[in-house]
Amino acid sequence: MFQVKPAVIALLLTLLACAPAPGIEIRGTNFANWFVLGEPAVFKAKEPLPEGAKLTAVLFDSGGRELLRQEVAAAGFNRDGWSWKAPAPGFYEVEFRMDGKPVAESYPVKIYLQDSADKRKFTLGGEKEFTVSRHPFVVAPAKTAAPADISPNFGASPHFGMYKMAIPLARLVGIHSIRIHALRWDQLEKEPGKINWTGVDDFMRLARENGFTDDRIIFNIFGTPRWASTRPEADWINIFVPEYAAVMPKNLDDWRNFIRQVMRRYPKVKCYELWNEPHLVGFTCFWVDSTEHFVELLKAGYETVKAEKPGSEVWLGGIGMRYLPFYDAFLKAGGGKYFDVLPLHGSWVSPEPFHELEKKYGLAPKPVVSSEWHAMLLKPMMAEYPAEKLLARNMVLDFLNQIRAGVTEVDLFCLLNLYRTERETLPFHRELRSNNTHVSGLFRQVPYIQPRYQALAWHVLTSLVKGRLKVGTGYLFDGNRQRAIRLDSEAGPMLLVWNTGDQPLPPAPELRGAIGPNSRDRKSTRLNSSHDQIS
Repeated sequence: MFQVKPAVIALLLTLLACAPAPGIEIRGTNFANWFVLGEPAVFKAKEPLPEGAKLTAVLFDSGGRELLRQEVAAAGFNRDGWSWKAPAPGFYEVEFRMDGKPVAESYPVKIYLQDSADKRKFTLGGEKEFTVSRHPFVVAPAKTAAPADISPNFGASPHFGMYKMAIPLARLVGIHSIRIHALRWDQLEKEPGKINWTGVDDFMRLARENGFTDDRIIFNIFGTPRWASTRPEADWINIFVPEYAAVMPKNLDDWRNFIRQVMRRYPKVKCYELWNEPHLVGFTCFWVDSTEHFVELLKAGYETVKAEKPGSEVWLGGIGMRYLPFYDAFLKAGGGKYFDVLPLHGSWVSPEPFHELEKKYGLAPKPVVSSEWHAMLLKPMMAEYPAEKLLARNMVLDFLNQIRAGVTEVDLFCLLNLYRTERETLPFHRELRSNNTHVSGLFRQVPYIQPRYQALAWHVLTSLVKGRLKVGTGYLFDGNRQRAIRLDSEAGPMLLVWNTGDQPLPPAPELRGAIGPNSRDRKSTRLNSSHDQIS
């Protein structure tokens, strides 16, 4: 089955080997610790507690404030676990303590560093044990709508190697469509003519079971197999991919044939993003060949897709704001004829500079999607790691900023923290100058799948929007310390309000007047951020 293999992961600059330490393992009874208002949140231990032991459950709200303490005898906990019925939806954490000490789980982190002289060699740079004791969980306002009923503006971009976890999480949190990153040609067809469909078939089966029909799947296809590469000797890992996989195939017919076989096996898939993050030589690990060769590659792929299914969409391999020099050279070389949709990567992206280049070469502005949205990405070398609520507000405002700019679909990258890197491990990576990893998921992966605060923020926003979202007029209040913006969809008008500082403020008088006295039926969520590009 096609997955991210251990041997491949071991070649990355960073490898995390994570496993819970022996001891008491406590888990929420619902998948990903996701509960719905009206049902109890229940946690149980995997193994029975010792007789006579007393467990104390300490509950915290999203601000870290203690809400309650409950003592639970071992016999009762072994039989029923710990149960709590939330009076309101929200993000909570529970910590279990035995004899006054938190019941914690540990996991080791091993960081491997690439030899600068010989890129084929990796050495252990350091190893450290991390311990976590709190169990985050969500109490959602209501059950999540089916993908068909989620606004088409809300997509996700999970990694293929994590699809077994990512697809159920997408269904849980509220996603309309999935851009799967990626169908790697170099991993699916390791020998000429021998394509291993097992993993892709299983992915499609699971996606359909969770309500993601084939027309809601975007195939991201890239990676030249070694046997097809013009540089087969380049077998070292360049950040994330073997260098031989990031160049032109010797024979473009092999590339055409692979795309054709994919389309015939999954005929109801309509969107194909061809390659990933091409740039000028030296500026990306995914394409280390010339811009002219990339145009040839894209042309071959585009013509194959259109010949096979004329109504299909071809997306250019996604690029970010720093890729504008490449886009200029790419359009100058005639590449603008060979794709239908421009996908952007990163955060706080703006389509306008790309449209200016399209006008420069006599092209109509391309439709724009955000196929890899780094909504809340944290990297080890960042100067600071913003708090979870701050990241949530950044995420919401960034999303709205893109919709206002004309982006039609925003694919969140990603649903699950990558390579099991968690927030608490980032300083260790920074210490070892290991920057080729990140924290970006709505859910933790270690010690088990748990929600982050942003998962609830995303769920609430998707539940309030129906059909296409329109982002309208912005408003400033109280010396620009409070802002609001009007949103419209088939669900009706909505007003999103946020503060620009780090202190709570009462609603401005104008807002109280707009909301009116009948506030009981209002749906609301409170988010915080430092980016204010919306208003």
